[in-house]
Amino acid sequence: MTINKKLFRDLLEHKGANIAAIIVIAIGIMMYSGAAISMDTLIYSKENFYEKANFPSAYAKLISVNEKVIYPLEEIKGVKKVELRLIQDVKIPDTSKTIRLISQTDSIGKYIIKQGRKPVQNNYEILPDSMFAKANGYKIGDKIEVISSGRKKELTVCGISSSAENIYSLKDISQLMPNPEKFGVAFIDITSLQNLTGKKYFNEIIFEFEEGVEFEDVKNEIEKELQSYGLISLYSMKDQSSNSMIEGEIEEQKAMMITMPIIFLSVSVLVMSIMIKRIIQQQRGQIGILKAFGYSDFEVGLHYSLYCMILGTLGAVIGSFMGITFADLMLDLYKQMFNMDFVNNSSFLNYFIIGILISCAFSIFAGASSSLNAVKIAPSEAMRQEVPQGGKKVLLEYLPFFDIIFNSRGKMSIRNIFRNGKRSFFIIIGLALAFSISIMPWTMLSIMKEMVFDRYEYVEKYDAKIFLSDISSKKEVENALNSFENIIYKQALAEIPSTVTHKGVSQDVVIVGLPKDSKLYTIVDDKKRPIQIQGGIMLSEKLAEKLGADIGDEINIKSPYAKYKKDKIFLKVTKIVEQGVGMNGYMDIDQLSKKLGYDTICNSILIDVKSPEDIETIRDKYQNSEKVISVQSKTETINQLNKRMNSMYSVMYFMAIIASAMTFAIVYNTFVVVLMERKREMSTLMVLGMKEKDVLSIISLEQWITSIIGMILGIPLAQALIIVMSKELTTDSFTMPTDMKSGAIILAVILMIVSIIAAQILASRKVNTIDIVEVLKSGE
Repeated sequence: MTINKKLFRDLLEHKGANIAAIIVIAIGIMMYSGAAISMDTLIYSKENFYEKANFPSAYAKLISVNEKVIYPLEEIKGVKKVELRLIQDVKIPDTSKTIRLISQTDSIGKYIIKQGRKPVQNNYEILPDSMFAKANGYKIGDKIEVISSGRKKELTVCGISSSAENIYSLKDISQLMPNPEKFGVAFIDITSLQNLTGKKYFNEIIFEFEEGVEFEDVKNEIEKELQSYGLISLYSMKDQSSNSMIEGEIEEQKAMMITMPIIFLSVSVLVMSIMIKRIIQQQRGQIGILKAFGYSDFEVGLHYSLYCMILGTLGAVIGSFMGITFADLMLDLYKQMFNMDFVNNSSFLNYFIIGILISCAFSIFAGASSSLNAVKIAPSEAMRQEVPQGGKKVLLEYLPFFDIIFNSRGKMSIRNIFRNGKRSFFIIIGLALAFSISIMPWTMLSIMKEMVFDRYEYVEKYDAKIFLSDISSKKEVENALNSFENIIYKQALAEIPSTVTHKGVSQDVVIVGLPKDSKLYTIVDDKKRPIQIQGGIMLSEKLAEKLGADIGDEINIKSPYAKYKKDKIFLKVTKIVEQGVGMNGYMDIDQLSKKLGYDTICNSILIDVKSPEDIETIRDKYQNSEKVISVQSKTETINQLNKRMNSMYSVMYFMAIIASAMTFAIVYNTFVVVLMERKREMSTLMVLGMKEKDVLSIISLEQWITSIIGMILGIPLAQALIIVMSKELTTDSFTMPTDMKSGAIILAVILMIVSIIAAQILASRKVNTIDIVEVLKSGE
């Protein structure tokens, strides 16, 4: 058909602008399909793993308990099965590595053997988790020497395992990221573990509930049965640390899958709307001829809608395949974060079709809305040349400094912006969105670095940290270090794992005990302002919110370190510390020790030394000591964190490239559209003697003005996006800061300028193809 041939010719004629529109569409669909595939893979892999391992419904941590407790617990209505476990951290001598040994269970919380076999009873065999084994080069048959209760024992690696409860494995809740080089879990039979540790009891109970039973339905009855056994904490699967982290990541992916594609596809609608309106304006005569030959308003409107739909389909196809690469990038990041096998159960074909449908819906809307009014004009009206718009001074021209700033070409640029106000508005909105998205990755990168590394600059100011195997007398520990002349300063620290309860809400936290004149560990708020230790307990903002506690309230704490387990410990809240990261309590170390029933105690020592070699000297001295778990260098810790953050950085850099591509596409498209629109005007100016570069400077200045306005509007828009992102990423453990970084704005401005210059250079080549005589002879 004639109209279809015309469609094909139009697509070829405007291929530069079409490619730019396709790029924006492809980016939007890539974000959708990539996020969807990686999210589906993450969800399916998690659920598959949980089902195989029979993930516990709830946990109870206790001081000690024997097998008799099982019988009354199994009688509770809603409880299907109960199992006991012993969990103990042991040190690997001559290193700063720790293994958490977990006694194997039969039906709940099972491990998955990836290589090797199950440990033989009383044979001191272990199944380390795969990430820990890989990071440290452990293989089947290797011997690992550990220290427990002052005794050394060799454990034999009989296989490699993985555990659904340790997908995101942290040594304690003070850690932000897993460190498999230094910490891992391993499964062992209960007899070997009891003999190794000398503990003939259990310290954890795991539960499986009947189908449909919720934690709150049985919580009170379980607590009642376990109070006499020194119950430390009771919590559901939802609050298990590893599960919380992976669920949080899934929620992030859901937000990305919805928010980012909408932003990019909305920009594509703006780009295509501007382009189609210009094409229709150019083709008024052709529209009149088509209607004169009998084509209806619907057919003509469908013609321009199909134009956009073809662009949308091509963009969706390209974006879907790009989405596979983006999904792989996200999954590579997950494989470093989460210790489980990833099983891709998502159908690429489904997301391929959905991506095309979404893209076509946005594209048809762009084409239909842009052509709606144009196709309604009568054939005779359409075949006449459009009445030129009236010219008049714009408001800015009445300002006294206007004539000083702008020459004649500048005035043309300003007038054209106002003459096509609606088009200029849409261009500015598109550029503002592109600029705000450019700010996002750099801001997120700064925020991630701040959240992970600022604690080592503002809070933990030591050179090394000595971890003790148990609580010890502060005075005795400090005296033991007096023999080291190269220790400049030392400071005791008490990090006491506790369960804090207020108004029926409980939370596992670490209460940090500090001297009042603490120098190597400084409590700071979100503004990096130091906070002095006060009497009572100070709570971080997140912990206070979780407990519903305020200044003056009394909270109850339980800790395995308490000397008298049955005594109830109440502490008055004296301050809420504005901290976005972590859930901690802070106390004076002397007062905390007294509340626990001791003279001043500590379980770690912070030190400043003269040189890094002094850390090695101390490490050599205590590497086989039963009282010292490890000597951790702050520099080593920062280097390890940097290594693990590399994958996250690559995602942010990828996002920055995407934002630059979108900026380039918008600028290039609008430049080409303006050239199409103003061929006659440009030809007239060149006939009158103006050079090509002078003619181009009019359009260039117009674009620079709209771009600058877009960047200015993009800053508050970026702030709004960061706030929305913060709400999506906020968890019980941290709140993402919403401060926009000045460095991120500067980088985004540089990328915007480079994109504008590159797009203008490419688009300006079209001026050379203008045939001045032909343009002036034409009726357009």
